[in-house]
Amino acid sequence: MKSHVKMISLILLIGYTMLLTYWMIWGFGRTTQPEISYNLVPFTTMASYFPIRSLSSLINIVGNIAVFVPFWSAYSACISNSIS
Repeated sequence: MKSHVKMISLILLIGYTMLLTYWMIWGFGRTTQPEISYNLVPFTTMASYFPIRSLSSLINIVGNIAVFVPFWSAYSACISNSIS
């Protein structure tokens, strides 16, 4: 039974990783920009959303958390079965 749960969790993890990759690169109407910008310092862009002054800031923060909850759940199921 544990091997079935691990296999299903692994399939879901791979599928959801592919979906997240699509969302981050092409999804939601993103277009290419003439110049590429990177943020290499963790959490610096989050400072612009706090304190939450508008609905769009709240949607961004809650949405980013909600998007990664299934990823964390599938990952946890994969590693918990391999550890025990």
